[in-house]
Amino acid sequence: MKTAMGLAAMVLLVSASRPPVIQTERNVRQERCDLLLDQLDKASRSSVTYQDAKSVDRLRKRAIYLCNRNKESQGVRAFAKALAILGLRPVDTTKQQITRKP
Repeated sequence: MKTAMGLAAMVLLVSASRPPVIQTERNVRQERCDLLLDQLDKASRSSVTYQDAKSVDRLRKRAIYLCNRNKESQGVRAFAKALAILGLRPVDTTKQQITRKP
């Protein structure tokens, strides 16, 4: 009984002393996809030609598909192409740089 209590107290102390969770590269990429989707949605409300709207919608659907399939880099590029068609630059609001371990 004492061993179980001691073990439970040790687990509690170890779990309480963990460092804060650092945002992973995956979360940063997914956040970037979400930001670009918001930017594209706001930009596509403006008046655009039918052909441009058709191309933008196709690229938007492809970007969402890619971002949901863990291919965020390709999704971000698709969002960037769609925004370029509308004459806009993608917003870059990454707050931290991810450093890769060798």
